Amino acid sequence: MFVGCLPTLFSWVCFLVYVAYYVAFGPHGPRTPSSQPGDALKILLYTSALIGVAGTLFFAIRNMGTCLFAV
Repeated sequence: MFVGCLPTLFSWVCFLVYVAYYVAFGPHGPRTPSSQPGDALKILLYTSALIGVAGTLFFAIRNMGTCLFAV
C-alpha cells in the first residue's frame, strides 16, 4: 500500500499523499472541474447583486430607525 514508506514518525505524510492521490485519481477517474466556462461571470453578478441587496437593506433600515443617542 505505502510503497517506499518506512514506518517512521513521518509515515502519516506518506498516508496523506496516498489519500490525496486516491481522491484525485481513484477508481472513478480524474476529477473534473466543478465550474463550467462562464461561471465566473455568473458568480461575479450574483455576488454583486447580493452585496447590493444587503447594502440597500442596511441603509433602508438605518434611515427608518431613530437615533437613541441624540444630543
